[in-house]
Amino acid sequence: MMNRLRRQLFQNFCVAFIFSIVSLTSLGQKQGKSVIGVVSKSVQMKCELNVSDPADVQWEDKVYNSDRNAIQIFNSTNNTDFAINPLHPNNRSYEVNSEFTLNIILLNLEDDAGEYICRSNVNNVTEEQSHYLTVVDLPECSADTQLTDGQETNFTCFSIYSGNHPRLTWFRGDTAIESRDDSETRVAKQVVHWNTSYKDDKQKFTCKMILDEFSEECSFYLDVTFLVRDLTFVPYKKEKYQAGEEIRCTAKGNPPPKILFEPSTSPGKIMDGSKTITIQKPWEGKDVTLTCTATNSLGSKEHNETRNITISVAVALGTDMKIREKLDKALDNTPVVIGAIITVALVLLVIIIAVVLVRTHQQKQRQKAAKQKAAREQENGRKSDKVAV
Repeated sequence: MMNRLRRQLFQNFCVAFIFSIVSLTSLGQKQGKSVIGVVSKSVQMKCELNVSDPADVQWEDKVYNSDRNAIQIFNSTNNTDFAINPLHPNNRSYEVNSEFTLNIILLNLEDDAGEYICRSNVNNVTEEQSHYLTVVDLPECSADTQLTDGQETNFTCFSIYSGNHPRLTWFRGDTAIESRDDSETRVAKQVVHWNTSYKDDKQKFTCKMILDEFSEECSFYLDVTFLVRDLTFVPYKKEKYQAGEEIRCTAKGNPPPKILFEPSTSPGKIMDGSKTITIQKPWEGKDVTLTCTATNSLGSKEHNETRNITISVAVALGTDMKIREKLDKALDNTPVVIGAIITVALVLLVIIIAVVLVRTHQQKQRQKAAKQKAAREQENGRKSDKVAV
């Protein structure tokens, strides 16, 4: 049984191999290319084959016929004007340029998707290259963007296409999120079931359509209403505050909460969702309790949040105290200053000693040279006197 199966597999392999050799001998083929076009826009398909001189190039398609036999779009023979076959049912939508690139104008979903073939004959050897055109419509996002914290909703993304099925992916910000595939015939569709949170307020949601190297997207931002929360004080520190410093009370909420920041006698400035007060001079040397209340409402439901903090305000130093403080700091740094002075003095002393030693050495050298010169001159004088005698 196994031997029979092996023989059958070997025979099938031999038949397939011989058939492929025969096919490649008579017709050189290149792998088909995937081409993506958008509805109502143009697309180009380049014939990437060797071309003879004069050229023998043809463009055909298997789109406009029911029996799938190719229909000629263009033939370069005796066609110096690069005219399109007038008998083709879509001849007004085609253009071919001098590089034999086929241009299809104003793509539509119903008529243009399918296989387009470029053929070139060089030295009686014909090569062909297929282009498989997919036509897509840009993705559309459908969503209710006005939501409330905790509300469940659906986001739908779809794209109509003819040809290869595009892939749709949903993102919250830059993070991919799960979705349900509800695709139908020639309609790619992904649906997200979403439980809305206050963290989604002003958040971007995007649906990306990808097909081979082609990509497009649609997106929207959510407007999520939620009750006041996350009341905080900025800056909040344990050390003492100084008169004139500012403290801001902030809170999150949509609509933006109204802020009441007390003691109310303190001057302040109000912004959406926050209020700032300035620490007053009369508070110096005291512990002061600040109270912040943030309030907003959703319909008839009102909510507020209140927090207290107690801060210590430092006593500002007078002029005499400031001078004394500076002197104390200077005294604290005295050992460092004295050490630096001593170090500089030692460096200068070393430099002076080095200069003195160098000059003394140079002077001794000059004296020695002078003595040697005088001795030579005296010796030369004695020799001159002997010669004269």
